[in-house]
Amino acid sequence: MIRAYTKKELRQLYGLPNSTFKRWLLPLRSMLKAQRNNWLTAAEVELFVKEYGYPGEKTFS
Repeated sequence: MIRAYTKKELRQLYGLPNSTFKRWLLPLRSMLKAQRNNWLTAAEVELFVKEYGYPGEKTFS
């Protein structure tokens, strides 16, 4: 479901370690409004999902 999430909630949905999640956010930083804020808006989550797919949709190694 696309809604506002904290960065921690979104990271846990994808099952990513913090370092990987931060690396995934790097290409999106220019599009993210509040880079230091702990919350991502629904629009920002939508950008993240467009880039990486829905949680559980892909398997990563």
